[in-house]
Amino acid sequence: MWSTSTSTCIDSAVDCGPSGPTNAATCDDCGNTQTSCQGECSFNTLDNTCRPEFSNDVRTASVHLTYTVPSDVTEPAWWFQRIQPVSTSSATYFCGVGNSYGYGGIQQVDGDSRSSPPNGKVIFSIWDGGCDQDVDPDCDPNTLAATLICGTGVTCTDFGGEGTGRKSYFSTDQVPVVGQEYFMAVHAEPASNDRVKMTGYFYSQGTSWKLLSKIDTNRSGKDWYLSGLYSFVEQWTEGNTLEPRDSMYGPSWISGEGGEWKQVIKAQYDYGTPENHEHVNGYYNVEGNNVGIATGGDIEPVATQFQVFEYNEEGEMPEALADFSGRVECLVAGTTAEEIDECFEGEVEGGEEGGEEGGDEGGGEEEGEEEEGDNFEEDHNSAASKVKSTLTFTGGLLLSLLNL
Repeated sequence: MWSTSTSTCIDSAVDCGPSGPTNAATCDDCGNTQTSCQGECSFNTLDNTCRPEFSNDVRTASVHLTYTVPSDVTEPAWWFQRIQPVSTSSATYFCGVGNSYGYGGIQQVDGDSRSSPPNGKVIFSIWDGGCDQDVDPDCDPNTLAATLICGTGVTCTDFGGEGTGRKSYFSTDQVPVVGQEYFMAVHAEPASNDRVKMTGYFYSQGTSWKLLSKIDTNRSGKDWYLSGLYSFVEQWTEGNTLEPRDSMYGPSWISGEGGEWKQVIKAQYDYGTPENHEHVNGYYNVEGNNVGIATGGDIEPVATQFQVFEYNEEGEMPEALADFSGRVECLVAGTTAEEIDECFEGEVEGGEEGGEEGGDEGGGEEEGEEEEGDNFEEDHNSAASKVKSTLTFTGGLLLSLLNL
């Protein structure tokens, strides 16, 4: 059966209800009225769209924040971000540091909201020129991303699907824990031959900072510095959709190379529309001075599409950033994982030694892990394409996202 909404052939029809068409291939083909969108489909009054009925058999919509870079940081080289999960379930990605070259964050792989400890993962991924080595063994090396340094206990490998590149991750039962604060930092530095080096770091309270990887990739015509900054909460496959997924972000801080750290003040909220988006919201948390985004479960939509939230300007940087900032010179000079580990273990000028490594942060792969990772990359990069088309309407601030 031909779907007019997707211009594809679908195996079976959907039930649009008694007043809807009888030959609709998808809910989108039922029509954009409450009368025609019933049965297996649900009418969304937020934007008068027809989507599959909200249930555990579908995915809930992704929710996103895009950030305004302080005007006096013209070439952002460093970005520091706080992630604080509020509620979680299976197949959930709390992305903290997305930009025009890639993204990083924490995941709950499976289980549900009651899983304790969670089956978690910390991940950092960078795109390349788009040649999939699994499909074409003769890819031009100049188009490919390459891992220059892989962190201790971290798995570093390539990914393909709807987007190609290199990813680094480690599995742990220490994330994501509801209410716990996690921190990530990303560094961009120009390299020769129209390339850029991207480095990702992770910190959890009670542990020390940890290198994920340093990845070299082709700029593909983009500026070398960080742009198109965003975070999101995403459910990458069906299951436990009736449980909410919610996280708070920021306030984050930006710095040029060797420059002063500046706090990010504005974040713009939006949600994806291809999936069911009845239960999505964005909000400002006064107590923590952070902005939350939530999807699924019983979440009630209060924030409007593209609503802008503002953080209160804080006078002092958080302790985790102060500790990290004091190690930047050492980190940039490090050429191996061991050298970077020593940077985090040593003393910061005027401070104390880095914290002891805690929790289960072993590297390698668990049973079925590689399959989950591959499927996730395809699903997220597909979602990223939808984010780009959604954000086209938001103006010059987000134009850099169009180069993803």
